[in-house]
Amino acid sequence: MRRIHHLLTIGVCVLLAASLLEACPSGPGGGFESPVTSVQIVPAGLTVQCSPGEPANVEFVAVVTRENGDVEETSIASWESTNLSLGTFEEQGVFTSTDQMGGITLIRASYLGVTGETELTVIYTEDLLGTDVPEGAADLFDQGDEDVGAEDAPTLLYPLDGVKIPRNTAGITFMWDGGPSANLFRLRFRSLVTQIDVVTDQLMWEPEESVWRAIANGNAGSATTVELSGLSYTMDGDTPVADSDVLTPAEPSEMHVSRLDADGSIYYWSTTNVGVYRIEFGSDHPEAFYGNNNYGHCVSCHVLSPDGSKMAVTYEGAQAKLGLVAVEDPTDPELVVIASDDGTQGNFKTFSPDGSLLLVSHEGILKMIDAETGEQLYTIELEDKVTMPSWSPRGDRIAVVLVQEAAFSYDYHFFQGEIALLYVDEEGNIGTEPDVIVPRVEGVNHYYPAFSPDGEWIAYNRCENEDMQWDSWDSYDDPSAQVRVISHDGAIDYGLEATNGTGELTNSWPGWAPLPDADVAWLTFSSKRDYGFLNVLENNRPQIWIAAFDLEQAATGEDVDPSSPPFWLPAQDVETNNHIAAWGQQ
Repeated sequence: MRRIHHLLTIGVCVLLAASLLEACPSGPGGGFESPVTSVQIVPAGLTVQCSPGEPANVEFVAVVTRENGDVEETSIASWESTNLSLGTFEEQGVFTSTDQMGGITLIRASYLGVTGETELTVIYTEDLLGTDVPEGAADLFDQGDEDVGAEDAPTLLYPLDGVKIPRNTAGITFMWDGGPSANLFRLRFRSLVTQIDVVTDQLMWEPEESVWRAIANGNAGSATTVELSGLSYTMDGDTPVADSDVLTPAEPSEMHVSRLDADGSIYYWSTTNVGVYRIEFGSDHPEAFYGNNNYGHCVSCHVLSPDGSKMAVTYEGAQAKLGLVAVEDPTDPELVVIASDDGTQGNFKTFSPDGSLLLVSHEGILKMIDAETGEQLYTIELEDKVTMPSWSPRGDRIAVVLVQEAAFSYDYHFFQGEIALLYVDEEGNIGTEPDVIVPRVEGVNHYYPAFSPDGEWIAYNRCENEDMQWDSWDSYDDPSAQVRVISHDGAIDYGLEATNGTGELTNSWPGWAPLPDADVAWLTFSSKRDYGFLNVLENNRPQIWIAAFDLEQAATGEDVDPSSPPFWLPAQDVETNNHIAAWGQQ
């Protein structure tokens, strides 16, 4: 082996020496002048296909043009692909693609300091047939007449049209209403680099991991259309026969995959199981993280420190005791009690940007707590009741809810709340002159402010209730709750129509992912909306949903909704009531 290595090295050196002699300095200044003026790659602008077990193989040739006008092929160019996940050059000029996904890459050939390039498109193709679907049934979709926009066409229920998801989202389950007559269905996934057909007799389809990766990874940063069709068929002996036209909705659905992964874990409170559960984003299962078996009961109103290393919780129910939970080891969370029977209580809470302080609200008063020792440092009382603080990651302001005393019952039970800012000076002193950015409106409640991780935006809730009766107001579970986002200075306010949807869906308790990528932030919230037919509104069961918030679009201030329709957080238990999604880095 060692001798062969030396021989190869000598051969490379000889080849390099020959190239250097050919390109030696020729001008009086001794500067490098390449005898080559251009490199072209043949074939150019090629589109090929791959499928499982069948990668695409393409043989490229580098054609050089010399200074004297001669045009010739060279066999000693260096080759590269700019998209390494799409394939590699295993030998001179021969590109072998992956068989796992499609994509677009630039193919480059370099010779004597001159580089040429061309675009190569690899389309991933796959045809999938349901377990009980007879052979030949898929052909019925291509043989019969198509009725586009048919009233009895199947309707895609989930995912929602226009949804945007992180690249590493666990597999999405596609669900649809089959209409009155169809018993065979085809899903077609189409994009510049994807052609996948799924034919099934079921009303849902959950792709295997490899298929989902082909869809998500291959289309990261772009859109994929999802075309759903249905037809009625019967069997004539062993032969499937179509009994109807191919019934197709008027418009296909569209699904966008973000170009980057989402990191960290989501910690949510399950009122059904009375505890905090954790889902590492991209995982296929939740894990019980912290509950009443650890300490006391009714563990709720949790919040994560900015670095995600610890969680502040409220436990012991109405006594509203405070605790800190270390989250470095999710399998063994450690409780450090920072307040018990000393009178220090708190419901809603927020960490300072460095995690050293914990600002809590209890019965309309703010209290500053040392997050290491649990010592109560001081209280902040305003003219109005104050609750639900959220500290900006920039450290200079805190968003709070102000409520007139006559309209205040408890920290989460009040009406006609308004969103205001308390400013923090360079010495860390919190001002007591609130700056209202979402003013009080009769018959309207504003609550649950939450700063985005860049400090530019504040998500909050808005609900309406003209009855003005105490039993009709509940910031925890109001059916009319809508999620809104306002800029940190109150100048721009968005209603997020795409995220909220229509009807009374209890879109409540918004939060943010810790680190958005260059152009998208992720908003979490609980909602009692339909999740296909696995969880429908009639069950009155809240679940965690996630929506994209386009930071670039929002920054323009234009009257254009910067949000997208949400997706259901995969791996939740559809039989539990889930709230308060705190998204941390660990």
